Amino acid sequence: MSILVTRPLPQGEELVSRLRALGRVAWSFPLIEFTPGRQLPELGAQLENLAAGDLLFALSQHAVEFAHSRLQQQRLRWPSAPDYFAIGRTTALALHKVSNRHVRYPLDREISEVLLQLPELQNIAGKRALILRGNGGRELLGDTLRERGADVTFCECYQRSARHYDGAEEAMRWQSRGISTLVITSGEMLQQLWTLIPQWYRERWLLSCRILVVSERLAEQARELGWKDIQVDDSADNDALLRALQLLSTLEAIMTEQQNQSAVVEETREAVDTTSQPENNVEKKNGGSKTSLALSAIAIAIALAAGIGLYGLTKTQATRQSEASAGLSSQIAALQKAQESQKSELEGIIKQQADQLTEAQRQQEALAKKLEEVQEKVAVISGSDAKTWLLAQADFLVKLAGRKLWSDQDVTTAAALLKSADASLADMNDPSLIAARRAITDDIASLSAVSQVDYDGIILKVNQLANQIDNLRLADNNDDDTPMDSDSDELSSSITEWRVNLQKSWQNFMDSFITVRRRDETAVPLLAPNQDVYLRENIRSRLLVAAQAVPRHQEETYKQALDNVSTWVRAYYDTEDATTKAFLEDVDKLSQQSITMNVPENLQSQALLEKLMQTRVRNLMAQPAEPQTSAPAPAPAPAAHAPTPAPQGE
Repeated sequence: MSILVTRPLPQGEELVSRLRALGRVAWSFPLIEFTPGRQLPELGAQLENLAAGDLLFALSQHAVEFAHSRLQQQRLRWPSAPDYFAIGRTTALALHKVSNRHVRYPLDREISEVLLQLPELQNIAGKRALILRGNGGRELLGDTLRERGADVTFCECYQRSARHYDGAEEAMRWQSRGISTLVITSGEMLQQLWTLIPQWYRERWLLSCRILVVSERLAEQARELGWKDIQVDDSADNDALLRALQLLSTLEAIMTEQQNQSAVVEETREAVDTTSQPENNVEKKNGGSKTSLALSAIAIAIALAAGIGLYGLTKTQATRQSEASAGLSSQIAALQKAQESQKSELEGIIKQQADQLTEAQRQQEALAKKLEEVQEKVAVISGSDAKTWLLAQADFLVKLAGRKLWSDQDVTTAAALLKSADASLADMNDPSLIAARRAITDDIASLSAVSQVDYDGIILKVNQLANQIDNLRLADNNDDDTPMDSDSDELSSSITEWRVNLQKSWQNFMDSFITVRRRDETAVPLLAPNQDVYLRENIRSRLLVAAQAVPRHQEETYKQALDNVSTWVRAYYDTEDATTKAFLEDVDKLSQQSITMNVPENLQSQALLEKLMQTRVRNLMAQPAEPQTSAPAPAPAPAAHAPTPAPQGE
């Protein structure tokens, strides 16, 4: 069985992934997508108008997601005054997660009719009701609330829009992949799929597929469009759809095995019938030949052999008929024995499959029971004690402050998170939390005493130095070749001093062969021609390494890179230049700057809040759920004019 899931993302992809994990062949083919609704900007003002006792409804998980995103953009919170309602369990959990409010929802089916049967919605005259939904949809909920005296307002939080496909191409692709089961969760998607597929593929493939829908209304719509094999599920939740598809797969395997066994029995019967027919023909042929001989004998001996021939012919025919009947009876008995053996085997297989089905149903019931227990625990925690959520929020904020402090060394953010945790504990107004609040106050005081490092300023200064490298002047390594301690080589113009002039000339001649230079200072390394570009890039790369080491708190790497920069600049650049001097002074100052902070090794409040969470929250979750003392009241029969309900999720 190959399954095609048409529900939108991400629910469709989630269902396909779970089916593939169970070994099923499944594909995702979303037919619609969601965009923000036209009335979404009005949501903030509509929520502010709700007072205590008013009603807030969410008809789908998508409405909750788009509404919460809009409130976050406006920096608004969900109101605490109204009573919260949802169309089903999935929507209720999503609404509770973003609002931290107790959400009431029907435990039976995810439809408006069952929601309207809640006791809290019976006496609502004079109350305001805000319904969060998508575009279009049924008006049953709003009309019924107006009939009961409520002031109903709708807010279109999202819009459903069809995704565009090439119908012929998609039909050919899904038919070639052997799709035999379709999952449809709304009437809009059902009509869109029927319209998308061309008529040729519709008649030869689409309408022959099994279709799984989530309400009787969708089933009736599918029958009107031409489908024959229709399966109905009670919920549009992925868990319910997964269970329904598993059951269909199991039943299909059983029916396939039964058909194979029936085909074997029919082939055996045909073989027996084919074998019996030639024997009857042979019998008839032999009987005819004997009759001809008897007639010939009667013609030759009319008077003498008439009685004898007739007697012999009759006896021979009776004998052969009895032999043929005995053979046929033995064949029929063998065939009956084989049929009984196959019937026993088939009954054994059916019994085994029934046992497996019973075991699967038992496991399903056990899982459903566990799920009900978890739901009851969540309802107890969310409805009876709102302070538990404040305590959990404070514990989360303190742990997050520890991560910011030790991983990022962000003292400012950590202190802000600790202040938010203290505010959550203050909202609880619980005197037993004085020790925890005192520990949080001490942690905030210890963080305020930490001397912070301006990491951004250090990085900006290092980047500024990298931009100044091109302004530095290389050192001039050419020395004066004039010999030291040389006397005046000027010649006299007097003839009487010819001896002195001759001596000076000889001395100058000898100095051109032997030159003595003093090298008392350290030799300056020589830079090859056109190598200054590589030098500047190397210095710039070391400054980049130093800048990258700052946010990582790698002080050794940071100081080593700056030391390399200082050494290279002093070796190859003119240290007497003002620009070079200022550059080296900045490098020395940065090298002396520490990039690590001495933060506290632990937070006192973290251990105290962890202990409180263990005693007040986790132990409460571990307690067994209390059995229900009374069963819910039976739902009244729907009115004759009311249509068959459908899920509101999509």
